[in-house]
Amino acid sequence: MTVKETEGLDTVLFGSGRELVDIKCFRGDREDVTGADIKGQIHSALMQKRMNRATISDSPPHSGVTKVNVREFVAGLAAA
Repeated sequence: MTVKETEGLDTVLFGSGRELVDIKCFRGDREDVTGADIKGQIHSALMQKRMNRATISDSPPHSGVTKVNVREFVAGLAAA
């Protein structure tokens, strides 16, 4: 299964035939994260898992950036 450039994030996560996996997205230190960036990172994680190259972390990376309300962040992505 490949992910086409035209597929949206919802298709990558919830499309037909997708396996339910636990994916955590960490904000990092960038201020200009886009939906395409998130889609690319999730696609990369899914491919790493499929090829048995995924590493499992027991804690999120420390970025030093202040906490963000995820609901507001996602709402901002939807508005863009």
